[in-house]
Amino acid sequence: MARTVIEPANGFKDLGRPGYCVYEIDKDDNALTAVETVMCTVPAGSTFRIFANVLAVFNSGTSESLRVGDGSTADKYMAAGDLNERATGLTAVKGPYYVAADTAITADFIRVGAAPTTGQVQFTIEVNPS
Repeated sequence: MARTVIEPANGFKDLGRPGYCVYEIDKDDNALTAVETVMCTVPAGSTFRIFANVLAVFNSGTSESLRVGDGSTADKYMAAGDLNERATGLTAVKGPYYVAADTAITADFIRVGAAPTTGQVQFTIEVNPS
């Protein structure tokens, strides 16, 4: 099930140092299928990077892809094919990106055909507030 496992208690804006949001998605996250879900919000004037760590390979008979966007463009930061869902380990590092306004960072899960019986990815969003 998708869930935020780490995020600064008061957000990133007043953190004064880099902070991290860690968000996990697994094979059972049907609610994320083609629906963008907010992982965290990056404050205005910040830079951020995205790390994708596949903890368990996705094994559907067809294909699946995880995308990371901003609520208006589903694959703005990580498009289908940027992440190898069929290999474990740190399979994608994207950024740094700059946001001028508070920006919700979203994820969605595109699945074609049969649902996988295994699969889990952990996104870490490293935020450097201004």
